[in-house]
Amino acid sequence: MMSLSATILILCIGSTFAICPTLTDTTLVSKGPAPGSVCPPGLGTCYNDGSGTDLGDACYVAGSTPVTCVDKMPTQCATWVPNGFCTQAGYTDADRKNYCAKSCNLCTTVGTTCTDSSTNCASWAKNGFCDNTSYDSATKIKYCKSTCNLCS
Repeated sequence: MMSLSATILILCIGSTFAICPTLTDTTLVSKGPAPGSVCPPGLGTCYNDGSGTDLGDACYVAGSTPVTCVDKMPTQCATWVPNGFCTQAGYTDADRKNYCAKSCNLCTTVGTTCTDSSTNCASWAKNGFCDNTSYDSATKIKYCKSTCNLCS
């Protein structure tokens, strides 16, 4: 029994977690987290949000499918949002949109087009506007929703 336990322990220590390929198609829509980097049947294909960790894995489907705006982790969002999840600099817009889109008001109305309201978005994005934590998500959505990839 000792050698079997040691073998199992060695296998666990040496194993690595699978990470889904990085999402590059911006027309795909997230349907929720991909536990263990696997999408349940009917929930699309697993892609990573670019974080490089299995925590960034989610299931995605074609963007033409109407998606209801929801919080993917409603229990956690109920705690996180009052504690600053939607506004604090320690979280990215991708995190906010991925986990608490509804509570953080990051949803667009189905049928609306995703466009920028400012003609300056391309230059602002080059200067870091989309990733700058000095600007909240609402400001980024108001002016550069498309450029900053904040369309739902």
